[in-house]
Amino acid sequence: MYQAGTLSGNPVAVAAGLATLAAVQAPGFYDRLAQRTQQLTTGLAGAAQRAGVAFSAQSIGGMFGVYFAPRAPATFA
Repeated sequence: MYQAGTLSGNPVAVAAGLATLAAVQAPGFYDRLAQRTQQLTTGLAGAAQRAGVAFSAQSIGGMFGVYFAPRAPATFA
C-alpha cells in the first residue's frame, strides 16, 4: 500500500488525530471552544485599546479574525 504526504501514517500524527477526535466528542466541547475564542478576541481588543492600537476582531465558534483597523471589514472591497 502506497502512502504519500508529510504526516501520512506517522504514529505521532495518528495519535494526535485520535486524541483530537476524542476531545471534540466530549459533551460541551464546542460551547467551551466558542466561549474561549470570544474571551481571546475580547482580551486582544482590550489590550490593543490600552496600547492605543487600532484593532477589531470577530469570532464564531472556534474561528476568529483579527484586523488592525477600527472596524472589521464589511465587504471584500
